[in-house]
Amino acid sequence: MRYTIVCPGTRTIICSGAKPFRQLDTQETAPTLPYGYQTMALIALTPRLWRHIMRPLLVDWDARFVSDAEREVVRERSWEGVA
Repeated sequence: MRYTIVCPGTRTIICSGAKPFRQLDTQETAPTLPYGYQTMALIALTPRLWRHIMRPLLVDWDARFVSDAEREVVRERSWEGVA
């Protein structure tokens, strides 16, 4: 069976897949938050604490997943060290 999500206003297909959401498998390499959603929402209210927690995760992300094209965009916009 194929599942499809359609935008109600325009009737265009947003996405479709072979499995319903609850049957999707998790991937070991998928990024995860260090805490649950509610805890992260509270942490986000304190920018200094948010940056303290998220900076190491962003450094790890940059080291493992960022493409050369994305690195070029960061260089062009002088965003090095912004995070």
